[in-house]
Amino acid sequence: GFVWWPMLRLIGRSTRVLPLEHPGNDLPFPYWRLKAFLLPWADGWPEVIRRSPPTSFVEPTGAYFWDTVCYVGWIPLLAALVLLVRSLRKGRLPARPWQFVAALGLGALLLALPFAQVLANSAEMTLLRSPARLIYLTTFALAAAAGVLIDRMLRAGPGGRRSNAMALAVLLVVVHAADLSLHDRYFVQRFPRTPLVSE
Repeated sequence: GFVWWPMLRLIGRSTRVLPLEHPGNDLPFPYWRLKAFLLPWADGWPEVIRRSPPTSFVEPTGAYFWDTVCYVGWIPLLAALVLLVRSLRKGRLPARPWQFVAALGLGALLLALPFAQVLANSAEMTLLRSPARLIYLTTFALAAAAGVLIDRMLRAGPGGRRSNAMALAVLLVVVHAADLSLHDRYFVQRFPRTPLVSE
């Protein structure tokens, strides 16, 4: 109580709770950007990204681009699909921690979408700047799905089946690393370092 009471009073005076002017970065995750999970460059990109041929982002300010960059590669999406199909075929839910991670990822994505923001905005408060960033949790859940699939492949049956599964797991990791490297390199720009002036 000694800690929580002052904090609760402070929250009541927070700029996120007060009915102030609507912030410019309070963006839902638009439906038209959902394809960025598979095709990250489909809607173009801002000029600051050096990618050829230059394709302007469909939204002029570019704010939606930076808050909806969500590409984690095709392997995590395929892994989530494989694990879902496997659970349905077995008629058994995964272990509770993985149920929680899956619910977290899916719930975060749904809460980031415009329909959820209509409900949230009716409360006239902003508890999260740019709700589109809730997809950080979705991308985390997808990455966890890839990890679970690789782990299950590495623990496959004995003999030749195990060696085949291990080779496939290594191949998936290499393809995933190459895929993310090709995507992420456009967000890293190197500049020559100016020498320090000695005194």
